Amino acid sequence: MKTFTQNMTASYALPFKQIPMMDWVSSKASVSAGFGWDAASLKLPSFGNVIQNSQTRQINGDFNFESLYNKSKYLSKIN
Repeated sequence: MKTFTQNMTASYALPFKQIPMMDWVSSKASVSAGFGWDAASLKLPSFGNVIQNSQTRQINGDFNFESLYNKSKYLSKIN
């Protein structure tokens, strides 16, 4: 059999640190994809070909509430 496999992964950190009111939030997004192809043998073409695809999307977020609370004068005194 002949096999071909290909995978791709990309990730990106969203720029919340650039926005002064949102610097207490951090977030990352990622995408991964895969492709696979198995060709049948030339001697046994009745088995056919097999093609597979996959895709995953993911977003992770972190919130630093202590940093958020320190933005308020009242809450920073309590903290």
